[in-house]
Amino acid sequence: MVAYNIQFGKGIAVGSGVALNPPGFSIFLSDISSPGIFNRLGVYQGSGHWQVQNPPPDPGNPHTVAGDAMIFTASSSLLTTINRAWSRLGLDPNQSYAWLAQWASGQNGVVRIGFGGGAGSSDPHVVFMVPIDITYPNWQTSNAFDIPSVSGTFSLPVTLSAFSPATAIDSNNWC
Repeated sequence: MVAYNIQFGKGIAVGSGVALNPPGFSIFLSDISSPGIFNRLGVYQGSGHWQVQNPPPDPGNPHTVAGDAMIFTASSSLLTTINRAWSRLGLDPNQSYAWLAQWASGQNGVVRIGFGGGAGSSDPHVVFMVPIDITYPNWQTSNAFDIPSVSGTFSLPVTLSAFSPATAIDSNNWC
């Protein structure tokens, strides 16, 4: 019999203690600069804390933006880490994807993350991160701006683990 020890964001230890690390990573305040909020549907409160205040989309008004995004510039080391995670999973760096997130502020949920081209930016260090309201129907297949965010305060550090199956969220509609 093989014993498994599964810990969120830590990998899976199999029997003899060999770690099978999932493609995941953590983001710390020291990894980011120029933090802000995209679409002005919340506020960056400082010190790695974002207050997300996002109403659901208005089906009668196609110009209502649902996807509130935390935005920041990744350090070179964080960008390398993100690129490695995308590469290990075989993800397209020009797309944004769903990830499992465990925040220092206590929330556990799903976020979508895009960087560089996957965030609609020519700067590879630009990262957008959005807490997804997974109660929204078809969140896995909808346009990024049709998926509402979860409201609340989200604080770094955040530990991210691969969402399975890999779920691309249409990055062509970030901005």
